[in-house]
Amino acid sequence: MKKEFEDFLNAISWIAEHAITQLHLELLKEELISNHRTTGRYFIHTIIFD
Repeated sequence: MKKEFEDFLNAISWIAEHAITQLHLELLKEELISNHRTTGRYFIHTIIFD
């Protein structure tokens, strides 16, 4: 599932609330930053459901 965000703050807040472990949080954050660098958009691919 692709999860998109309007901005970095919304993305980090969502990731912090939904990450299962600290490592998971770091991995999602790295993916977010990498995706933004390559596309200019804030998104991650995840299996976490709201």
